[in-house]
Amino acid sequence: RNSLAHLESNWKPQLLLLYQLTEENQDQELDGTGRQNEAAGHTHKVIFSLANQLRHGSGLTVACAVIPLLDDEGEDDPEAVRYAESEKQQMNYLMKEMGVEGFCMTVLTRSVADGKAFAIQSSGLGPLTPNTVLMGW
Repeated sequence: RNSLAHLESNWKPQLLLLYQLTEENQDQELDGTGRQNEAAGHTHKVIFSLANQLRHGSGLTVACAVIPLLDDEGEDDPEAVRYAESEKQQMNYLMKEMGVEGFCMTVLTRSVADGKAFAIQSSGLGPLTPNTVLMGW
């Protein structure tokens, strides 16, 4: 059997959803730490909806929020880690609410470009690695 024909009939989207929460919501209210207030709302429901439509119920979805560190924060700063964990929980909640099956991750970074590169290189589960990247910038 021709391997190209096999790929054409059995191709499944393995999606990596990348977005940068703080820039995407830059006009939202900020809390006392200089980060977006969780109550201000998330605008990445659109990218989850698009991912769900592309998957058609099959394939892998990994959602990743790239979170730039504030000037006075380090990668292991407790406040930054708490914020990243909070965002991951919010992503999980939204994915379940919208019926998107998959995994979530957050990346704390000084450089957004480095954060995107890290997410692309480190996402996936064994042989299930993303073959499609959706970016909400």
